[in-house]
Formats: sequence, structure tokens, C-alpha cells
Amino acid sequence: MNATTGLFNISSTGAITNSTAGAASGTLFQITGNGSITPTLASISNTSVMTTTGKLLDLTASAATTTTGLLTLNAAGLTTGYAQAINVNGTTALTSGGAINITGPTGAANQAAGSLLRISSTGATTGTTGSGNSLQISSGTVTGTVASITDAAVMTTTGNLLTLTANAATTATGILTMNANALTSGSAINIASSSAAQTGALQTITLSGS
Repeated sequence: MNATTGLFNISSTGAITNSTAGAASGTLFQITGNGSITPTLASISNTSVMTTTGKLLDLTASAATTTTGLLTLNAAGLTTGYAQAINVNGTTALTSGGAINITGPTGAANQAAGSLLRISSTGATTGTTGSGNSLQISSGTVTGTVASITDAAVMTTTGNLLTLTANAATTATGILTMNANALTSGSAINIASSSAAQTGALQTITLSGS
């Protein structure tokens, strides 16, 4: 099969503009199914054993700079549903791979305000204690690590692995809360260092207010 055209090809080289945004604004390709309720509007399926560089969909926009979303999903009416569901739930799946892989800058990029993954919410939300409103991780892990943050660089001065900020909090019972009610001989917190040149402290608590 021709690798440059495929069975279906739409091509345009002009500098196209489109005054319509959001739904029904596809400039080169548009699918509209306003009457659909339960079916799937568009589907890509492959039953072969796909390996290495094989993929179902490849989106490339290498010249994009300030776009607000190369791939945009709008689902403002969602209540108990999900805007995106990724199922990698085979019994022997993910021995070394992952459901999502984000690759960042390979050089000395200045990410002063940039993030590889950003979760943002400005609404005055309420929730349930122990249930993450913006991020929730649920796991059945027995001996592994549920979440890990690793940095291999020589971190100095203001560099840190994790910053938690809640400067407007007043009567919170625990900005950082750890519950481990079944512990017997284990530890809720374990801080270790094998440094032979340690001159500081493994933990520092400072109260600067009065």
C-alpha cells in the first residue's frame, strides 16, 4: 500500500482559515451525528498483532506553537461519565509499558511555567474526604509502589521533588493527611539517606509567623 496516500486521502496546501470553532468546524473533514445517542460515531479497528511502530492513529503538527489544544475534547454536560476512557486491563498487561507515555524536552528547556501534565480547576468544588477531586489514584498494589517521583539530575538550591501549597487554608485538619490504620511493624513515614557528607537535616520544620 502507498505509504503517502493510503486508501483515503485528503490533501490541502493552502493557508486555510476558519471562522467557526468547536462543534461542526472541521475544515477538511467533518462528521456530524446530532441524532446519535448510544452508537459510536467513528471507529478505527485493527485485529492484527500490532508491534513496534504500528499505531491506530498518528496526529502530527510539528509547526504548531500557541495552539490551545491540538487534540481537544469538549464534554461540558458530563455528570457520571468520562471524557476519555483508556482500557489496558488484560491480566498480564503492562509488564514494562504504560497506558500513557508523555515525553518532554530532551535539552535544557526553561519550563518556568510549563508542565508536561497540567490539571486545572477554578471552581469552588466540594467533595468527599479521601477522594481526590482533581486527582484520584486507586490501586490493588501489594509489594510495588503506587506512585513514584524520580529525578536523576544534580538538584541544587530551590530544586525540589514535590511542593504542596495551600496558603489560604485556615482550619484544615490536615493539609497532608496519611492514614495507615492497619500498620503493625511497618512505618507510616520512612526517611533515609546514605550521604557521607550530610551537613543539613533530613527534616526541617519552620514556623515563621507569630
